[in-house]
Amino acid sequence: MNNSKKKKALKNKMNKVRSELVKAIDKNDHIKRDELISLYFTYLAEFEKN
Repeated sequence: MNNSKKKKALKNKMNKVRSELVKAIDKNDHIKRDELISLYFTYLAEFEKN
């Protein structure tokens, strides 16, 4: 997979995680919130690396 497709796929994953994060915050689900924040930053680091 070329770089631009990888970046686009990562952006899509990040957007999905962000929307799930908003739902978790609304429901006051601290465990899921923390997991999603961690996942988001993992994707962000991968995005920045490419």
